[in-house]
Amino acid sequence: MAILQISQIQIRRGLQQDLPQLASAELGWSLDTRRLFIGNGTLAEGAPSTGVTEILTQYSNFLGFINAYTFAGTNSGYTSQTGTTALNPVTRSLQSVLDDTVTVYDFGAVGNGVADDTAALQRAITQIYPSTLNNTYSKVQRTIKIPAGNYLISSALLIPPNCTLKGDGKNNTIINIGNSANSAIITSDSLFQYGGSLGAGGAVYPGFITIQDIGFKSNSTSYAVATIASVTDILFDRVQFKGGNYSLNITGNSSIVKLHDSTFTGFTLSALSIASTVTGLVSRNDRLDTYQYSLSTGTTNITTLANGAGYINYQLQDSLNNYRFGKISYSVSNGVCAFEDEYTEPASSLGANVYANSTGTLSCTVTNSTTFKYSTSQFT
Repeated sequence: MAILQISQIQIRRGLQQDLPQLASAELGWSLDTRRLFIGNGTLAEGAPSTGVTEILTQYSNFLGFINAYTFAGTNSGYTSQTGTTALNPVTRSLQSVLDDTVTVYDFGAVGNGVADDTAALQRAITQIYPSTLNNTYSKVQRTIKIPAGNYLISSALLIPPNCTLKGDGKNNTIINIGNSANSAIITSDSLFQYGGSLGAGGAVYPGFITIQDIGFKSNSTSYAVATIASVTDILFDRVQFKGGNYSLNITGNSSIVKLHDSTFTGFTLSALSIASTVTGLVSRNDRLDTYQYSLSTGTTNITTLANGAGYINYQLQDSLNNYRFGKISYSVSNGVCAFEDEYTEPASSLGANVYANSTGTLSCTVTNSTTFKYSTSQFT
C-alpha cells in the first residue's frame, strides 16, 4: 500500500490483498472493500499479539466477529449439552450457523411473479454445486431451499449431479417458464453441459438428483415441462408438472427414475415421453389428468403407443348416452404392436370400435358424436 501522511497521521491505502503488517497505531484503508484497519503494535509494547485489528464500519462483516454461538435448545425446557462436558460447549460463528441453510433469496431471487428469476436461480445452483468441486467435495452437495412464490424464468434451469431442490409445496413454490421455447428444467452433467455435449471433457453424467415440493409450469405446446437425459437415480417427490406437450420427457440411457405423489396436468400429448432405452421407472401415488377427445362420425386416430408395455383405461359416451368402459393392454416392440381390448357395454350397443394397428396407432371408429376419455400407464 502507498503511504499518505496528513497532520502527522500516517495512513496506508490500497487494495485489500495488499494490506501489509501495519506499525503500531498505523492506519490502513482498503479501497476495494472499504474497510479500515489499525496496527496492533509489538509484544514488547504490550500488544497481546502482533497483526492488525479491524475498526468496524458499515462495510465490516459483523457476523464474522460473532464466534461464540452455542446451541442451547432451551425451547425444550432444558439447556442441551453440546460438548464433552457442560463446561466445554461447542461454539460456532454465527455466520456458519446461518450458512447451514441455503435459499435462492440469498442469490437474488424474488419470486414475485413479475421479475425474471432465471439468473438468480441458476446462480444459486451453480454456486452451491460448482463445476470445479461437484462430485469431489461432499460439502457442496447441500439442499437449496426455494421458498413459496412464483418464480418466472425465461430459459431452462440446468440441474447437475447430486443437486437437491426443495420448495414449500407443489402449489406454493411455482417455477414458471411461460411460453419459452424450452423446458423449465434440463438435467446436466457436472460441468453444466447438456444435449450433445453431455459428458464431454470427462464430466460426470447427471445422477442422484432430488426435487421435492415444487411445481413446474409451461405454456409451451412444443416442449416438455421437464427434460431428463442419461440420468442415473432421480427422484421427483410431491412435484407438479403443468402444461407442455409432455409433462416429463425421459431420454437417453436413464435409469432409476422415481415419481412419488406427483401430479401431471395440462399437457397436450401425454404426461410422459419415455425413450425405449429408459429402465427402472417407478411411479407411486401419482395423478395424471385424463385425455379427452370429441369424436365425430367415422375414424379418429387417438395416439401412438410408445415402445414398451402398458395399458389404457378408457370411457366412451355418445350423444345418445350409450357408453362403454374398457381397458386395452398392449405391447409395442420394434414397430410391432399387440393389444387386447377388454370392455363392458350395456345392451344398447355404442356402435364403436377401439383398436391399434400393427405399428401402434390407437384409433376409434364411432357412428355417432362421441366423447372419448382415457388415461395411460406404461411399464419400462
